[in-house]
Amino acid sequence: MPLIIRFISILLLGCLTFAVLAEDHSENHLQNAQVDALIQQAHNLIQQARETGDGDFYDQAEALLQHASEGSSPRSEILNGLALVEMIGHQFAAARDLARQAISVNERSIEAWGLLTDASIELGDYATAIEAAEQMMRLRPDIATFTRVAYLRELHGDVDGAIAAMKTAIGTGGAFAEHVAWCHSQLGNLYLQSGQLEQAERSYRNAMALQTDYPAGAAGLARVFSARGNDSQALLHAALAVEQSATVEHISLYGDVLAAAGLHTLAEAQYQQAFQVVVEEKDGGMDVDDEMAWLAIELDKDSNMVLGLARQVFERRPTIEIADLLAWSYYYHGDFDNATRYAEKALKLGTKSANTHFRAGMIAFARGDNTKARQHLESALAINPYFSEADAKLARKTLQTLIEG
Repeated sequence: MPLIIRFISILLLGCLTFAVLAEDHSENHLQNAQVDALIQQAHNLIQQARETGDGDFYDQAEALLQHASEGSSPRSEILNGLALVEMIGHQFAAARDLARQAISVNERSIEAWGLLTDASIELGDYATAIEAAEQMMRLRPDIATFTRVAYLRELHGDVDGAIAAMKTAIGTGGAFAEHVAWCHSQLGNLYLQSGQLEQAERSYRNAMALQTDYPAGAAGLARVFSARGNDSQALLHAALAVEQSATVEHISLYGDVLAAAGLHTLAEAQYQQAFQVVVEEKDGGMDVDDEMAWLAIELDKDSNMVLGLARQVFERRPTIEIADLLAWSYYYHGDFDNATRYAEKALKLGTKSANTHFRAGMIAFARGDNTKARQHLESALAINPYFSEADAKLARKTLQTLIEG
């Protein structure tokens, strides 16, 4: 399974927690003190949600922020908090609009610029994301800023620059140990995605040293051990990630590790469980059509349903990740011409993604374009020879066919 979810916004909580003190609300002091307390309680709940994986804390935080907004004139801290909740629910257009409202109230709110960066990335508006991140650098180059710089560099194919920015983010420190642990796990992901297993393992262990049994660290180690063929340790750490935070990403990862270990029936059960979680999230109002489509492909569900989901989400969010999903959905459906068109869109920023190049290569092979097939498959294995046990094996087999043919 590809990495389904990536939130950039989660690192601005440390800034949000203390943003209550940043603006002058001298009028109506008692009322504003009460509003400040509500905002602080909401942000504490959001931090609890981050650390426990319990989404109920987000609902409670949203209720407090809504209550605060009813008893206060527009304040950037409230708008930022509500935007963050929208980001968690994948309501990225709403999050973008709230971030812009926050900026109109306080143009120096680094939290608002960070949220605008995040939402713009998730909506495929990369130019706005870059501009917002540049504004963050002018205002305050801190942990929240450098994590966004790292991700934008990664998207544009500058992996070394992304690693350097993430290291800088770690060096600046955060309001909570968990924030720095998250940075270490993201640094591990950058190393892993470029095939640097030793550095990846070190980063994930650094994350878990800061936060015992940290799910992102455990998930990263599961991927490292799986890449090395150490199935027992991979399964142990994948199970730990699910135990600590039973997200769709972690449940799907457990399925991946089981599949790599040859336990395909158990793997399918995990994918089925992940699919059920996505259905429940969708019923609860979250925009998770992309996750549903990826899992539907994994579970060999109806290609018309998959293609319908992918098309709908691309209309709302024309990102390179969703273009990749739509390309693979067309491939799954047997429409290789449209698959090629969207595979090109998925690589338009120059992102060094082994998974995306693999899919582009298989699409080109199916279409009969052997030159491009070879180029993409060779790129996939050069970027990260460990990107997927099954897909890397298929890439090598297909390349051998191309070479011999």
